[in-house]
Amino acid sequence: MIKKRKLRKGVKIFICFLLIIICLFSYLLFNNKYENNKYDEYTRPENFEVVESTVSNDLVGMVNSNPNLEFRDFILNDIPILEIKKNDDQTNPVVFMLHGLDGYKEGNAYIMTYLAKSGYHVISIDAPSHGERKDAALPFFDIVQKTTKDLEIVIDYFIENNIIKNSDFAVAGFSMGGMSAYYLGTSSTFRPKLIVGMSTCGDFSSLEENYLMKTVVDNGIGIQDDQSFDTNLEIAKQIDPSNNIKKLKDVNIAICHSYDDPIIPFDSENGFYLDLLTNRVNAKIVTYENTGHSIPSDYLPVLLQQLNEVFYETQETTKD
Repeated sequence: MIKKRKLRKGVKIFICFLLIIICLFSYLLFNNKYENNKYDEYTRPENFEVVESTVSNDLVGMVNSNPNLEFRDFILNDIPILEIKKNDDQTNPVVFMLHGLDGYKEGNAYIMTYLAKSGYHVISIDAPSHGERKDAALPFFDIVQKTTKDLEIVIDYFIENNIIKNSDFAVAGFSMGGMSAYYLGTSSTFRPKLIVGMSTCGDFSSLEENYLMKTVVDNGIGIQDDQSFDTNLEIAKQIDPSNNIKKLKDVNIAICHSYDDPIIPFDSENGFYLDLLTNRVNAKIVTYENTGHSIPSDYLPVLLQQLNEVFYETQETTKD
């Protein structure tokens, strides 16, 4: 009887020990994928070099019809920048707008103007290999990564000049730009209060068999002659936000996506959204039908409300 009790006790101890090992292994495995708490080191430039330039001719009509707004075009450390804000001395929350593949900084000027009229300081940059920087081709996900690194310099500049205070900034990106916005949230020490992903995807690896990547390769967009499709995927896996999703727990996430998006399927981004919720990230999604791969015009007042909720803690949208 005594031997049986000792045997049972030994079995219980062994089972408890085994469960502890399993739990520890599961934690380490999960932690390795989702909770790398180290952010990438930001290398600050020795100085900020600013060269003022002229606003694009494409925006002349918009400038003339908005006398209460200030349009500024300049180059910061070789990064072309468009800045639109109200023509006053107030310090307002900053919104960075990141364009998609084959886009340019003026491409979202109508959204920038809409937000600027509502009291936001809106800034857009040309991604590498785009706009005024089309002189050098880069692999697709290299552009995603380098855009984020350029954005860090721009954010630092506006903090240095007291335009951004107390992390009062948001990053909104369309398609490729949204990927850069997500990557900023999982890699940078600069912490936005809100990341907006429009027709984009935060799970880069899910795009491996996706139309987007096939199009990039078939058309040679952003692919150097000596860069293979596998090289693009390798870069994607290295910077994939879905592998560091818990770093987004201090950031609000707003997602806009259409069910019929032919470039980045809804299921890819919805899977990322569900993963955000599972990891207790404050995320919301707004869905549309029959709007394809675009930013629906109906989304603009929703975007404004989402910004106001974060920066002004109100559900009332600012009226022009």
